[in-house]
Amino acid sequence: YSNILVNHRTENQPIEELLNEALSGGYNAFRKHLNTNNISSLHLYSKDLSSQASGESLLHLSRALQDTNIAELWLSACKIDDLGLKIFASGLGNTKIKKLRLASNHISTQGAIDLSENLKDTEINSLDLSYNEIDNAGLIDFVANLKRTKLKKLNLTKNKMNDYEIYEFAKCFSGSKVSSLSLGDNNLSDNGAIQLIMGLKNSPINKLDLSRNNISSNACYDLANHLKHTNINTIHLWEVPFGPQGASDFAAGLNGGRFNHINLGLTQFGDDGARAFAEKLMGTQVDKIALQHNKIGDLGAKSLASGLNESMVTYLDLGMNQITENGFSNMITALKESRVE
Repeated sequence: YSNILVNHRTENQPIEELLNEALSGGYNAFRKHLNTNNISSLHLYSKDLSSQASGESLLHLSRALQDTNIAELWLSACKIDDLGLKIFASGLGNTKIKKLRLASNHISTQGAIDLSENLKDTEINSLDLSYNEIDNAGLIDFVANLKRTKLKKLNLTKNKMNDYEIYEFAKCFSGSKVSSLSLGDNNLSDNGAIQLIMGLKNSPINKLDLSRNNISSNACYDLANHLKHTNINTIHLWEVPFGPQGASDFAAGLNGGRFNHINLGLTQFGDDGARAFAEKLMGTQVDKIALQHNKIGDLGAKSLASGLNESMVTYLDLGMNQITENGFSNMITALKESRVE
């Protein structure tokens, strides 16, 4: 397995020269280099590939990657705009790319739609559009196009999404192959998050990340209650301010559900929240729980351990809390009757 990393500070001058030649249309030497060295991963960082700066360079790049073994392509912080992305997407058909990362560019919803229209003839199953400028207007068309693709993983973290038509957006995933959806660091409110999860009821999505949205502790019960009626078995809600009451409500809402991994780091549990969470979680089947950075001390750790003795939990992450060496020892003793490894 080999890869090439090229950024604006690259010291690999021969590679830089071959790449620049390829971006200008003379891509045979670059393609030969990729194949001769069996290179399967190409990462470009901070290279100006805006349509204004480089014309059809992105089209030349996609053509240069045809008939190569490049399976993973990162074009991060390359100033790619909608026009450049549309040009680039038109040349993806004969590539073997499976993972495409376009993070930290200047891509709007229209650019995402244009890209999705060209994915149906590709092998791409993982698409990262995080840290761009995608909002809700037109997103339904974007997801509808994904139904004709092989895409399984979609990352829309840190865009400009809000509650607008979020239920309809979520419903569109039914019939697609997408099983992992990341929407962290957007602008979903309590109602938007709940509507999203309700809309995902009949979708194949089993992993959802809603970390760092505008979700409050008031939504905890309803969020959890609707989650157990979907196919979602892994949920990330990092930095959602649950507090002790939210911790109790969330666990109560999960009652009767089955989950693989619940990540509730930085959710302000404290000792009271840890105790309430463990008490209410007894009727829920959960394999892994992460509660990092929650100001849980010795008392909360012991309460958690005691509550988990009657649960299905096999993995517990309490990193970066306030548990002393003595508290940790007591927790280990209390966990002896549990399934935690």
